[in-house]
Amino acid sequence: MAKVSGMKVENSGLIRGLNVVSAIAESKTPLRFADLQTSLEVPKATLHRLLTSLQLEGMVRFEESSQTYRVGYRLLELANMAWKQSDVRDLAYPFMLDLAEVSGESVQLAVLVDSNAVYLSQVESEQSIRYTVSVGDKSPVYCSGVGKAMLAMLPTDQREALIKSLEFKRYTQQTITTPALLNRQLNEIRKNDFAVDNEEHQHGVCCVASAIVDSLGMPVAAISVTAPTFRVTESNFQDWGKRVAKASAAIAQRLQPETTLSLEVSHNG
Repeated sequence: MAKVSGMKVENSGLIRGLNVVSAIAESKTPLRFADLQTSLEVPKATLHRLLTSLQLEGMVRFEESSQTYRVGYRLLELANMAWKQSDVRDLAYPFMLDLAEVSGESVQLAVLVDSNAVYLSQVESEQSIRYTVSVGDKSPVYCSGVGKAMLAMLPTDQREALIKSLEFKRYTQQTITTPALLNRQLNEIRKNDFAVDNEEHQHGVCCVASAIVDSLGMPVAAISVTAPTFRVTESNFQDWGKRVAKASAAIAQRLQPETTLSLEVSHNG
């Protein structure tokens, strides 16, 4: 058994599968089945099951012509997503500092995960009464500024599918509870380049947010200024909205360019 932070971890199918993926990824040349079996010392039947499962998930791919295994396109996609999320946090930080200084309020960075906005980082306001989040906290996509900002930038088919899957829960009197109203707001967000959350998720809390998009126009993350409602005016909304939109556009320009693969993927074996 392996140990992680003093805890024993079973040598499960998951660990074996990760070992197979690692062996393929770390090899300088594509590997045959026999090569993998020799290096991993896994029974043939077990290795066959692992490779079949990994192929179905797109984590590895089998080349019929050479009878070898390579890294799958799904793994490349996940690696690209992880790179962008890590990259965007570092790139966003100086802009978050600037926004916090200008607004005097807390500034957050979040990503879209399923139907929630999940917070990656924050620059906290120095005021005694302030809004704060912890890394990993999440807000529903339909009633948070960062969530709506990213939702608005999704391709139409993905946006519609996500909205169709939502269960609209009312958190406050301001919460959006219908797809029609949400779509109207999303149209406005696309026009203005920023979203507003006016006590839609939490009483006494409002924010403005703007999505950070990659070279394909897909939302990678969103940045927001969040404050107690009693300190915010309509003028603040407009000023902060323009500032977060400008910041998100600047961050987007600095993102690592997307690597696209113009290949037809066939599922073999």
